[in-house]
Amino acid sequence: MMRKKKKERGFIPPLKEERGFTLIELSIVMLIAGLLLAVIIMGTRGAKESANTTACAEDIKTLYTAANLWLNHGYTDYADISVANLKSADLLPSGFTTNNWGGTYTIGPKTSDNTKVEIVAPSVPDNPGASLVRIFSSGSYSAWYDATGDDFKVQF
Repeated sequence: MMRKKKKERGFIPPLKEERGFTLIELSIVMLIAGLLLAVIIMGTRGAKESANTTACAEDIKTLYTAANLWLNHGYTDYADISVANLKSADLLPSGFTTNNWGGTYTIGPKTSDNTKVEIVAPSVPDNPGASLVRIFSSGSYSAWYDATGDDFKVQF
């Protein structure tokens, strides 16, 4: 005669077996995350360069305006135009000195004659230099990029 098994009290049947992610699943997720990160980084590089170029162009326009105000206020000696003198006349903000690439702006008379003013933005990389030439290609000034010294120059 067979004995009947007693029913165990408190027995809970096992739940579905839990398992983690496989190595392939984790690798695919990491690959997708890496691709998204690469796309984001590449997209922001151009934005930073564009922002630096725009900031440099605005700084040059500020210097241009300050120099015109200087000349219109009765200062007729081109040799006296400098960043320090424009600051002392309250035509430039006190912290106005360097561009976003680390170069210090200079302004003064053109070296060959004292009838024009020259603004120099040093340490400008090639691509922004070309963009700055396009920005300043019209108007009452002439602009060019000197690739040998990485200088962008504007004369008016």
